[in-house]
Amino acid sequence: QLNRAAQFPGDLALEQQALERASLVIYSSHWAAEAAVRSNPAVAHKVKVVPFGANLDEAPPPPVDHAFPPERLKLLMLGVKWEEKGGPIAYQALQELKGRGYSAELVVCGCTPPPEFNDPDLVREGFLNKNVPAHMAKLVQHLRTADFLVLPTRFEAYGIVFCEAAAYGLPVLASKTGGIPTIVQDGLTGHLFDLYEDGAAYADRIVQLVKDPGQWQAMRRNARARYEGTLTWEAFVDKLLDHAQDAGLISRSR
Repeated sequence: QLNRAAQFPGDLALEQQALERASLVIYSSHWAAEAAVRSNPAVAHKVKVVPFGANLDEAPPPPVDHAFPPERLKLLMLGVKWEEKGGPIAYQALQELKGRGYSAELVVCGCTPPPEFNDPDLVREGFLNKNVPAHMAKLVQHLRTADFLVLPTRFEAYGIVFCEAAAYGLPVLASKTGGIPTIVQDGLTGHLFDLYEDGAAYADRIVQLVKDPGQWQAMRRNARARYEGTLTWEAFVDKLLDHAQDAGLISRSR
């Protein structure tokens, strides 16, 4: 905030005016809401958090039965920037698992890992365009068949991809940063890691779940329930209208 205030004093002044004049302020994550309240504690009473929903044309069918652990673990990484999304950490997790005797693969969609990441079990799907039916079908297939979404991103303001993973009942292993903790419930729909933790820590958690498949199955169910109850745009609108009514801005009974 201090650095931004020095660089963009006019923008921050406008933000503060907007906060002060608004009757209701909605943020998609607790991280963003807490930053606003820190900058102006007087607005805390009108700041609310309503998570964004998954960008899906329609809700996918509930997850089908998925035996776990499988003969070969499938880790899925979705991101357009290899380094910023923590690709090297996900790659290290793959190698850790293999080094411990587990058969595993890491499927990377959205970016192309540099050539020095040359493990034969690294699957390079490249960029998949959701507007191309064949690409979308491939992405959906990966979401349905993966065992974990592994995304050790270095920062994420929100992360719609985590909402989409929840829609498919896919447990998440990701960084505890930005808006992610609002979406991923640590210990319930996945596991969140501190930024200093490396691929070995991710592998440790995967091995723990391999040894306790009941917990993994519970994470799948919890993730889908989280999607249905909170992480859809219908849920977003409904909660937004609730807050607007509570603030005296509308009457939903009309």
